[in-house]
Amino acid sequence: MQKLLSILILLFISVITTACINNFAVQELNNKAKEYLENGDTQTAICRLKSSLDLDNTVYETHYNLGIAYLNAKEYENALKEFDETLKLKPDFSSSYFSKGIVYEDMFYELSEDLSDENKTDDIKDDKDDNDNDKEDDKTSKITLSQEELLSKSIENYKLYLENEKEASDYNDVSQKIKELEDKLSKLNEKQ
Repeated sequence: MQKLLSILILLFISVITTACINNFAVQELNNKAKEYLENGDTQTAICRLKSSLDLDNTVYETHYNLGIAYLNAKEYENALKEFDETLKLKPDFSSSYFSKGIVYEDMFYELSEDLSDENKTDDIKDDKDDNDNDKEDDKTSKITLSQEELLSKSIENYKLYLENEKEASDYNDVSQKIKELEDKLSKLNEKQ
């Protein structure tokens, strides 16, 4: 009996130690990813955060940080996926709603710019390198929602942020942003 108890205690200690090591490694990877993001090395930050998730995919902060990295890289669908995962793990993490609002807003502006470029004549278009155009076309071609849908989703998420962040220090700024986007949405709907 004493031997069994000793083995169980040893197993318990090893499980706790492994969990602590994993938590430390996850924190280290997250900290390093933050440094890479701050230095503009988004792709390396994304790799570090993915490695962190390989160790422990239940840390909502890692999913959120990965969403921010994807947002910086303009990988919008991946960013939305990570913000949604953050909300699954921590439904009251209001920053995810705010960040989703930014994603949809950025997608709206990118799609609007793309549609505007399509309407320009060839003489007016910028003489960009074909490779740059291909990269941009790849990103905007992945946007499957309409301008109206993007604006609506952005507004919805900004509102969810304010609902969940009762005493937001940026309440007035976000409220103003919502008003501006609602005005844009109204104008789009009038054109139809």
